Amino acid sequence: MDRHVRWWVPALAACALALVLAACSSTGGGGSDSMLGSQPERAQRLYATLQREYSLQQHRQALDLAHNLLDYYPNFSRSDEVRVMGIDCAKHLGRTQTALDLTDELLDRNEYSPLVDPALLQAAELAVTAGDTLRGCHFLLAYDERNPERRLDSDGIPRTARF
Repeated sequence: MDRHVRWWVPALAACALALVLAACSSTGGGGSDSMLGSQPERAQRLYATLQREYSLQQHRQALDLAHNLLDYYPNFSRSDEVRVMGIDCAKHLGRTQTALDLTDELLDRNEYSPLVDPALLQAAELAVTAGDTLRGCHFLLAYDERNPERRLDSDGIPRTARF
C-alpha cells in the first residue's frame, strides 16, 4: 500500500500544479496587457527609448526601434518624427535605400508634417550622391509640388535643372 501512495502523491501534486497554472494563465492574460499599459502608452515608452538611443547616437538600435514602432503602432501620433530619426540613422549607417524608402513613407503617410520638406531635400541629395538621379529628381519634384513658388531658384533657373 505504501508503494501505491508514493506513486499517487506526486501524480496528484502534478495535476494540482497544472490546474493552478492553467487558472493563472487564463485570468492573467488580460491582466498582463493592463500591466503593460494601453497601446498609446506602450508606443510612447518605445518612442522614449528610441529618442534615448538616437540621442546617444546608437544608430543601429535606434533604426531597429523606429522600424518596430512604425510596424506595431502605425497610427502613432509622432510617426513623422520616428521616420525622420530613422532616415538619419539609416544615412549614418550607410543604408541609403532604407533612408530613401523611409522618406517615401514620410511623404505618403505624413504629408502635412513640417518635417517633410527638409527630408525631401535631404533625400534628393542622398539619391543623387548614390548615383540615382532619377529618384533624386523624384524627391525634388515632390518638394516643388508641395509649394510651387519654390520651383525656381533666385536666378530664375528651375531647381530640377541643377541635377
